[in-house]
Amino acid sequence: NYSIKKITALVQYLILILFSTLGIFANYKSILLASINVLLLATITASHDIICSYIKLKNFEKKEFGIVGAVSNTGFRIGILLSTGILLYLAEKIG
Repeated sequence: NYSIKKITALVQYLILILFSTLGIFANYKSILLASINVLLLATITASHDIICSYIKLKNFEKKEFGIVGAVSNTGFRIGILLSTGILLYLAEKIG
């Protein structure tokens, strides 16, 4: 269980780094590097989803999957909404 936490944290840091560096390639007009970044980002994000599904399968019983899926999906959507709003705010203030 401890190794799963370490792997999940590593994957989340990689996602943060890849998302953060994606804007750099727009300044340099490097479509090849941006494409490689997006490919890595998609692969690592899919791996993160697989790890999250594994954690759900190991920690919850079959009858609890409905509520676990609903809470997980709702949290994901709220996180997307908040992060997008924060990013737009920062983009407006910085640039």
